[in-house]
Amino acid sequence: MANKILFLLKQTDVYGSYSSNTSKSGLLNSARLTASQITKYLSIPTQVDVLVDGNEVDKYIHNYSPTIVIIEALWVTPDKLTELVKLYPKIIFVVLLHSKVAFLSNEGIAIEWVKEYVQIKNVFVGFNSLDAYADFYEIGIFGIFLPNIFQDVYLLTNQKPPYIAGNPLDIGCFGAIRPFKNQLLQAMAALVLAKQLNATLNFHINSTRPEQGGDSTLKNIRALFDGLPTAKLIEHEWEERVDFLTLVQSMDVCLQVSFSETFNIVAADCVLENIPCVVSSQVDWIPVNQQASVYNINDIANKMLHALRNNPSVIKQNVKALTKFNTNSLGIWNKFLKTTA
Repeated sequence: MANKILFLLKQTDVYGSYSSNTSKSGLLNSARLTASQITKYLSIPTQVDVLVDGNEVDKYIHNYSPTIVIIEALWVTPDKLTELVKLYPKIIFVVLLHSKVAFLSNEGIAIEWVKEYVQIKNVFVGFNSLDAYADFYEIGIFGIFLPNIFQDVYLLTNQKPPYIAGNPLDIGCFGAIRPFKNQLLQAMAALVLAKQLNATLNFHINSTRPEQGGDSTLKNIRALFDGLPTAKLIEHEWEERVDFLTLVQSMDVCLQVSFSETFNIVAADCVLENIPCVVSSQVDWIPVNQQASVYNINDIANKMLHALRNNPSVIKQNVKALTKFNTNSLGIWNKFLKTTA
């Protein structure tokens, strides 16, 4: 039987370690992008749906008749999955996790549920991080590696002109406010760079999504910019993706120097819009010359300066790197899907 994939997410403000708000969810955008690329390049039908809770899973499976169900994140209980397997013994279920172990530790039921999942026939635990896959493998919990697939990226003909020293400097540090995102240190690095360039600074963040202790981080960032005559904190609401991409286009450089990442769709959106983005080593698909220390504000500032001074070549490297990542990811998904066909 030819494969047919159903991606399922839960509609709620926050579930597990992941945040969702229907079309504004990074997790939903991730699922949609991966699904669309699988359909485009592997010719496999896919559908992405957002459910109220686990009790709706049966209805969506019945309506779509998939061969594979991808459950994005931890929200369907092991008991519910056991019931579903009995109802649909020919379907493969994958619970796909989007966190490395350090971040996953914030979810109190994670290990308990993962250990139960792997005991259920036709249920796999998937990881979009090779590190997480390997960590669980080492302790005898065997899953599958299914990385993100982003949309096609290109060198744009209407790229934003390179930054000119002395002009106002717009730096974006977008995403949910969490301690693991390291936004306070990145804000300090932005101030260092603005001082080096003798520029006024506009530091842009999303301030409506503080999570897992992010309220304290946001309070500190606001205090950092309070009273500064040449630096301004600009707070944005969580936006629909099309609006967010327009915002990204207006940045000179972006920051994603996080302590823990598996893919980082914000960094990929920067590549899509041909805007340079300095990251940590956690975003390992971006070239090393744009990876900065998560602890050193001068290193972050220097990597941003390099990106600004070498804008065309940096953008070209990023497009090439993300294209290669997508190709490899498609190959991994294709190999898995062939084993289930």
